[in-house]
Amino acid sequence: MGKLVLRMPSDGSASLGCMAMRAVPSFLPDHSYLLVGGLGGIGRLISPWMVKHGARSLVYLSRTAGELPEHGALIRELEAQDCEVTCVKGTVTNLADVEKAVSSCPKPLAGIIQMAGILKVKNPLLLVQ
Repeated sequence: MGKLVLRMPSDGSASLGCMAMRAVPSFLPDHSYLLVGGLGGIGRLISPWMVKHGARSLVYLSRTAGELPEHGALIRELEAQDCEVTCVKGTVTNLADVEKAVSSCPKPLAGIIQMAGILKVKNPLLLVQ
């Protein structure tokens, strides 16, 4: 793992041919992914994309996990695509909450994605322009 093998041309030429490759994102369907935050704007875009590319178990760690109406809509959308969704109320700054989220994963944990954030604007008029 993590090794690269290059074969140099035996005819003494210095150029190597190369092939363009396009990376295809994929997630393990038999593993869980922990999303810190992820129920707001960023998560509403990233979560369905993850499910489209194979994720079947998403665990959200959020201060308002599953409480807001828009959370329910996202959860229903993901579950309709055969994804198991788990919501854990808490914050990533509290070790006990993080441990609870990790132990709530129904499948082995394959990755953690940080999506928590708060937008604070000093001058809201800047957003209206």
